[in-house]
Amino acid sequence: MNWLMSCRRALRAGALLLALTPQLASGQLVTLEGRDFMLDGSVFYPLVMNYTITFASNTYGSGTDIYISPDGGYDRGVGGELECASVGECNAQLRLHFQKLVSMGFNTIRLIGAQAKMRAAGSRQFLLSVRHNTNSWADPSYSLVIETPSGFVLGASDQYFASLRNFIGVADDEGLKVILLVAGGEPPPTWNAFWDWNSVDRYAHFLERLGQELAMEPGLLAYDLWNEPGWTARGQGNYDNWSKSDVCDISARWYDSIRLHDADHLITVGGCNVDDMEHWDPSVIKLDFWSPHLYPQPAISGLSNTMNRYYSRLCWIGRNSPMPFLIGETGFSAEEDSDDNLDAPGNEHLDADPAHHQLPWMHGTAWAVCEDEQAEFAIASMDATRYYLGSGYSWWTFQNGRAANLSSGPDAYKENFYGLLKYGGAPCATCPGGLTPWADKQAVQAFTNYVLPAPPASIGTPPSSYSNWSMNSGPLLTTIYLRDQHGRPIADAAVKSIQEIETIHHTAGYNIHSIFTSDANGRVEIRRGHAPSGYLLKRVLLDIFSQGAKTIRYVAPQLLVWNPPALVQVWPEEMVIDIFRSPLKYELNIVGQSIACGLGSNVDLYAWDRISLSSVVVEQDGEAGGEVLFRARREIHVHGEFHAEVGSEVHIYPDRVFPKCEVGIGMDWIAQPETGLMSELDDSPKARTGEVELTFSKDQVSPSLTVRPNPGVFVIEVDIQNVWGEALLEILDPVGRVLRSEMVRSGIVSIGIGGLAEGQYYARLSDAGRLLVAPFQVSRR
Repeated sequence: MNWLMSCRRALRAGALLLALTPQLASGQLVTLEGRDFMLDGSVFYPLVMNYTITFASNTYGSGTDIYISPDGGYDRGVGGELECASVGECNAQLRLHFQKLVSMGFNTIRLIGAQAKMRAAGSRQFLLSVRHNTNSWADPSYSLVIETPSGFVLGASDQYFASLRNFIGVADDEGLKVILLVAGGEPPPTWNAFWDWNSVDRYAHFLERLGQELAMEPGLLAYDLWNEPGWTARGQGNYDNWSKSDVCDISARWYDSIRLHDADHLITVGGCNVDDMEHWDPSVIKLDFWSPHLYPQPAISGLSNTMNRYYSRLCWIGRNSPMPFLIGETGFSAEEDSDDNLDAPGNEHLDADPAHHQLPWMHGTAWAVCEDEQAEFAIASMDATRYYLGSGYSWWTFQNGRAANLSSGPDAYKENFYGLLKYGGAPCATCPGGLTPWADKQAVQAFTNYVLPAPPASIGTPPSSYSNWSMNSGPLLTTIYLRDQHGRPIADAAVKSIQEIETIHHTAGYNIHSIFTSDANGRVEIRRGHAPSGYLLKRVLLDIFSQGAKTIRYVAPQLLVWNPPALVQVWPEEMVIDIFRSPLKYELNIVGQSIACGLGSNVDLYAWDRISLSSVVVEQDGEAGGEVLFRARREIHVHGEFHAEVGSEVHIYPDRVFPKCEVGIGMDWIAQPETGLMSELDDSPKARTGEVELTFSKDQVSPSLTVRPNPGVFVIEVDIQNVWGEALLEILDPVGRVLRSEMVRSGIVSIGIGGLAEGQYYARLSDAGRLLVAPFQVSRR
């Protein structure tokens, strides 16, 4: 399809191509260095499949006989039947699925369905939803409590953690890492981990135990803390008032709870693309990487416009996320078979109704033009993720769903056909059960043959629609200029125009949303959307949100004046809107400075992103100085002159660095490059991802030991240079016995040897763990 292939050519222009290598070194941990995931010393690009499981038991209500089964919608079974009935059987089925994923080029699973559920009823317990395995579509489920007032001490708790370890181990054996979606709410009534501060703390306690249980699992890549937490969901409970500083604090509590026992595995969370920036912000939240969920959304006209909107959102994420990110979910729904021959009678999956084949899902008026577009979307979205600095990519989902009723409208169709595999069922003598478990869609070959472009030197050029995601061609309403408190323009702010419409008789309608972004001058053009026939514009609200800044809602004075049947809007041609910004320094640049390192003291200098050092001297105070630490997530660049005086220690760590959850004057942050020293160190638990330790002598020269004259008769001079402080000098006889020893410093030491017999002897110097030996002869001639 030209709309995708032309984009792909543009994205790949001039790029070197690297083949994706799905086979992993079992037992190795995945780490982060800057924006790159690393595995066994090499860059690792997670290509992730969202994969769903079910907790099952052969005994209703049992807390000891539970095991993990592949989702009942997978494979060849009619309806939603589970196809295994024990740990051994289910592990065998899982291995077949994992081998299929590896053959398609995937190297990671995002595990769905293993979440501990949070229930508001009673004492807000954690529990599991377990399916009683009766080999029937109508298998009953029950809730299994895994927490008591004493904590996670039940047999069911142990079974739960053991099941997770088993799954991760099986995946790791087959060459797949695992991102674990940790927990979720159980409606009704819903109790979310971010419902109130008590919920936040209770979830932190659970995460502490989970980190303790999974700390030694090399197959675990990351904990995914919550699926689409929806910090901005207004009117859906008590959690709609979290500020960015609150969310920063919440994430810090959860992150630190895992780190109490698990220093190595990474931590992430999935989000609903740009809307989360209103309260949730990757420049201040405490995570190792971000996993935004990004699906194509309908555009005004054509699949090409749909994709341009997708690229605009992806570009915005790349430009506004200082931490690494991977796409946590994406997909394109498609199916070309008119019926599924394993369907229950009367439940045909597809029909020719155009309403069930609308953009951007299952494009076309029938099922004959879908799967090739799904394959092209897969390639284009993977290329675009790389082009806009993504560090990984995840597809939703493994195999088509099995909705019992598809007559509810387009959404049911959309959700049911995201899979890369459709249902099999053809006779197959060598297949389990005598039937093929699945059939490939065209996208399988797209993934199997995909080559990963080399990482770009910088983020790619924004698409043409970047300033106007919705491609709103309505009349210009107003132009706004966004400035900070110093009058500086704010670039890359996203402005959501919320257009409320109603009938001319003042009957309530609905909202039309458009998103615009500011340019380098902070300039945004706000355009009026097209209201459907019979509706008029009631008012327009502007929600303005930016990386690190507090979200504001702007309502212009005297927005609307009714003059039926026409609508007159009173807007100024231009407006300047000020947004308070409290700087978050994430670049540290030290040039031509001396850093005092007092006796026994520590100096900790850190930056969110990078540190640059030039013409710097680390000074010592007293006989031995303290430590100077340089820590940054991405890069520490030492150039020009860099010295440390005798006794000083310098440590350089590529480290996980986070800001404090602090706010400005009634506001939140803005993340922007600034130079200077960071003011306050985050004192929560750390886990270092790599370490380089440098030890400096005064002239950065190794110590030396020389004896003269050689041979000697009555007196020798031992020349000692470049030792740190005092060192131990010893004279040894030919069999290694110590004849003389003394503490010395750099310089020349005279030693009488008149009482020694002729023969070979040794001078030995011990200095700060280094050992030097110089042989010499004693002569009587």
